[in-house]
Amino acid sequence: MISKPDPNLPLLYKILEEILNNSRLPKGVWQFVFGGKEIGSFLVEQDIDMVCFTGNTKTGEYLYKVAANKMLPILAEIDNVIQGIFKKKFSNSGQLCHALKRLIVHESVFDEIVEKLKNIAELQL
Repeated sequence: MISKPDPNLPLLYKILEEILNNSRLPKGVWQFVFGGKEIGSFLVEQDIDMVCFTGNTKTGEYLYKVAANKMLPILAEIDNVIQGIFKKKFSNSGQLCHALKRLIVHESVFDEIVEKLKNIAELQL
């Protein structure tokens, strides 16, 4: 796995890199590549199996086009991620700097996601 962290947070990711390098993970399983959008563009143009992205809409649109041109599968099993979505949005009443701000989903699964999030919320009461 290769991660290209946000260039505005290099020290944070240097610490994370150090933690991972000192963990029980085999060497080379997770690597960090530091740099700006040129590095990101280079990485995504390589022979890759998947892109995982968190960031702005403009970059997301670019990555979506690259993935579509390469016919990379874009897959998320709703039942596998719905608890994480709920936690990211509502932990500490949403008062976290890294809380989920927006959730963009395709209209074909919108109702299903709303219903599943509603069910989780009702169980929390």
